[in-house]
Amino acid sequence: SKSRHTNQLCSISKCDSNSVLNEISRASLTPESSYIAKPAASWLDDFLVWLSPEAFGCCRKFVNESYCPPDDQPPCCSPDEGPCGYGGVCEDCTTCFRHADLDGDRPSTTQFREKLPWFLDALPSADCAKGGHGAYTTSLDLTGYESGVIKASEFRTYHTPVNKQSDYVNALRAAREFSSKISDSLKIDVFPYSVFYIFFEQYLDIWTTALINPIFGLLYIFRAVFGHLDNCSDQPSYCP
Repeated sequence: SKSRHTNQLCSISKCDSNSVLNEISRASLTPESSYIAKPAASWLDDFLVWLSPEAFGCCRKFVNESYCPPDDQPPCCSPDEGPCGYGGVCEDCTTCFRHADLDGDRPSTTQFREKLPWFLDALPSADCAKGGHGAYTTSLDLTGYESGVIKASEFRTYHTPVNKQSDYVNALRAAREFSSKISDSLKIDVFPYSVFYIFFEQYLDIWTTALINPIFGLLYIFRAVFGHLDNCSDQPSYCP
């Protein structure tokens, strides 16, 4: 959650131009070769926007430092009480941070760790559409998150329509090449996944397999033949 690592992933303002999400976005501009249809949905981008002091309806807190939802959600607003308005139980809520509290508009490790669970539990609504509940509930592995480490997360995008076997194979190959390039460039482990990959992995190296297997077969045959000839030279009576 350090700013440098965050900027290597995100795609909003002040993120690295060659970040993971920016590279996915660029790849989607050439779908005929990348097989990527659109930029990725990013919990990280939405979380950073949700945290921003400018999104004053999103990350908010009560006076006691607990989470305060947007004004159009309970307990700030009850559908039984007619149209929602300002005032009432949430009138003293304030934004989680001021710009001065953030480092280059990025949260510190402590701020990140404290507010991420709020974001993942926040329901999207008219006053704040960036709430992460539902859209990103399963996007992060928070096992051991108490230590401040996110072990894995996902960013979702879509392949272009694939109809033929060659399309499936080429889409898988393009995804593997793209993730390998990103992993080498940013020193971050990036692993592509789609439900059809497992059925077409064997076709990525089918020509190599088709060439190597006969070669090993021929080598085995030659070894057997020459071994037999050696035995004949040593013991001619055993050979026809």
